[in-house]
Amino acid sequence: MNSSIIALSIFSVAYLLFVLLPGKRAHVAVLSSASLVLIGAISPREALYAVNWNVMGIFVGTLIVADVFMESRVPAYI
Repeated sequence: MNSSIIALSIFSVAYLLFVLLPGKRAHVAVLSSASLVLIGAISPREALYAVNWNVMGIFVGTLIVADVFMESRVPAYI
């Protein structure tokens, strides 16, 4: 079977599982991306370059600021 069809199938199943299992989205995303790499639909290098590192930096920075904010106990005073 063509790898494009397999990749589309993996995407469709992952999208469905995102809706059905909202608490397991991270697991579904990791398993789906690992499946795409294992079947050869995308190389590990292409997968690494596909990540938008600016968005990841903003996300991690926001998590750090939120954690420091919660540790400071400022929300208890509000």
